[in-house]
Amino acid sequence: MFKRKRYTAKEFRAMSVIYFIISGFLLIGIIPAFIFEGLEKTMLFPFILMLTSLITGILYRIRGHRVESN
Repeated sequence: MFKRKRYTAKEFRAMSVIYFIISGFLLIGIIPAFIFEGLEKTMLFPFILMLTSLITGILYRIRGHRVESN
């Protein structure tokens, strides 16, 4: 069987920064599209991706703090 890799607090923080950057780029792309075209069904998928990456980044940041404190 394969063992799961144990991530360090520094690795968790690095992954959270990547997810924050992804959500930032998605937000920057969504804002002009929303301003020019208004709310459409096509904007739903990027918005869900942005929220998911933002939540994942927050969770990785919290997990990094927990690993660091243990």
